[in-house]
Amino acid sequence: MAVLLGGGTGLLLVIAMERVGPVAVLLPVAALAAAFLIDQPRIALAALLGVTVVIEADPVGLVPIGPSVYQPVRYGLTPLDLLLGTVVIGTALELIRTRRHPRGIGPMTLPLLALAGAFAAGVATGYFGGASPNELVLSSVRMSHLLILPFVGANLLREDVDLRAFLAGAAGLAAYKAVTGLLAVVGGAGFSVEGATITFYEPLANWLLLMVILGALAARVRRIPLPGWVLWTVPLALLAFVLSYRRSFWLAAAFAVVLVLIVASRQRGRTALAIGGVGLALVLAATLTVGRSSDVQSPVLERARSLEPQQLTSTSADRYRLDEQANVVEDLRRHPVTGLGMNVPWTARYPLSEEHDRNYVHVGLLWYWLKLGILGLIAFVWLYVLAVWTAFRVWRDHQDPLIKVGALAAAGGLVALAIVELTASFTGVEPRLTTAFGALLGWVAGAWHRLPQWESARATASTE
Repeated sequence: MAVLLGGGTGLLLVIAMERVGPVAVLLPVAALAAAFLIDQPRIALAALLGVTVVIEADPVGLVPIGPSVYQPVRYGLTPLDLLLGTVVIGTALELIRTRRHPRGIGPMTLPLLALAGAFAAGVATGYFGGASPNELVLSSVRMSHLLILPFVGANLLREDVDLRAFLAGAAGLAAYKAVTGLLAVVGGAGFSVEGATITFYEPLANWLLLMVILGALAARVRRIPLPGWVLWTVPLALLAFVLSYRRSFWLAAAFAVVLVLIVASRQRGRTALAIGGVGLALVLAATLTVGRSSDVQSPVLERARSLEPQQLTSTSADRYRLDEQANVVEDLRRHPVTGLGMNVPWTARYPLSEEHDRNYVHVGLLWYWLKLGILGLIAFVWLYVLAVWTAFRVWRDHQDPLIKVGALAAAGGLVALAIVELTASFTGVEPRLTTAFGALLGWVAGAWHRLPQWESARATASTE
């Protein structure tokens, strides 16, 4: 019946567009959709995250329509920005309708507000430094997803059922990405890296797949049952993750796996140090063993071989990263407090092995310092540290086992992403991962508000 209704509705829309024109039809449809999403902000949030994860920004893969979705429609706003607008409006109206007090994001509130202040200062510095106003608007819209979504998530995900639904949706999206990524490899529809077709080049899918793997690992160690379809997703996610050939994600995953094993097994003191040391030693030994193999033919092993220290300057792209850092550090030496500001390119004082966009920096810490000044760097590190700490608190104190597993997976994923950002800048820079990062912080904040000590404190305050 649903298929018949959907097909009939689509047919009526096509006929109507032929009779009176697409604009006259689509505008009322868009208005009705916006009204529905505003009335149902949780569905709007799910739509925002679903579109962000499902549709890649590159014109490759099984759904090669990404560029049209992520291109500005009007005033620098993309369809995702408009979706975020419906989520924000719907959340505000729900708070008014239910007479609930707005929530902060717990321990992460102050660093996120500090980051917002640093970003405003970075925009001002960039404007007076000659940055294009249009580019500054685009950067502001992109950063708004990081600054707004944590508060939205904390206010929408108020009950355990909402938190579990978020986890189920994330696992479902990971299953979709794993299957479509592997199909893209089999069909040759993905990116080509070093002669091999990869599953995903952009970071979001790899990060999502990694967190699902970490969550399943934590659940296995703590003997927490997971739905069967999630267990079937894990091997597919692992294979899709490996076939992405992202070296930084591989190393970050190795560290995150060791970390999750230590925390989930509740080992402490010397035992934890021993487990961590042995695990990291095994990872290093495996990397060096692969690196010494001179007759490796597998694209995966060839990619792993490039992690060997003497291979780090073997390509022009790797040498460029070192050249870039030398120039960026010199700019920071000259502007240590304010940096250069948003959308002001760094100066190429030293030779470069390649030419790339000089608004970008391959180290997240340096990007925040260069663009938002020293306050931006401090706020960025502060936010990351407290986000991981809050997720660990949820893992330790929350009473729902699935939410505990999700929190540990989030903590491991955040640590892994922090390691990845030592070789690339994603948070606040890459639009899709920025949206997912903000939503994850909102989920962590929502779970933090559900800890027993905070629930009892609020109940006591309401009765006084």
